[in-house]
Amino acid sequence: VVDPLGWCVATLLPEPLGRALQRALEARGARFHFGTVAHSIDQARSGAGIVATLADGGRVEADLALSAVGVRPHIALARAAGLAVNRGIVVDRLLQASVRGVYVLGDCAEVEGHVLHHVAPLMACARSLAQTLAGNPVPVGYPGMAVTLKTPACPLVVAAPPAGVDGAWSITGTAPDFTAEFRSPDGVLRGFALSGAEVEHKARLQLELPPLLA
Repeated sequence: VVDPLGWCVATLLPEPLGRALQRALEARGARFHFGTVAHSIDQARSGAGIVATLADGGRVEADLALSAVGVRPHIALARAAGLAVNRGIVVDRLLQASVRGVYVLGDCAEVEGHVLHHVAPLMACARSLAQTLAGNPVPVGYPGMAVTLKTPACPLVVAAPPAGVDGAWSITGTAPDFTAEFRSPDGVLRGFALSGAEVEHKARLQLELPPLLA
């Protein structure tokens, strides 16, 4: 794995939890190159597999290359159609776009600055929009939501704190079992991350989270 960030899933996890995942995957044969990117990828001289030259001068031989660039809403069609767009397609709390009669939900919808890519917000949008289209307008709301990452080598649950929220992480436990809580200066829980055996505390902490969108 070649990753320009400093540890596994660094956009969501505090470093100790990211390192716990790294060690669990390394124990199963994975190798990591952090803080760099692939500068070029060429076919191996033998004709079998590839050789990746990294920006830091390193080289990685592999059977194939898989590029994982993350999730980004495809907004080109909406922009061409005259809809307001930002990071996603901008909608109000009823999921109506800037053009009357056009509704948006799912990974591409931006609701009050939130662009969410998980099943729980999609279902919240679907329930709200179904009521609205049936003649009973219901603004969408997002509860505090935690996501279970698909990493059986090291179980992980994360509820990322909202972007721009003031606060700091506090982390307890020993590898690979960590509890990380992100609290605001007044002590309100705004996010958390759990690894290993600590994932059993997901339900308790999720109940403490304030709504993301009330």
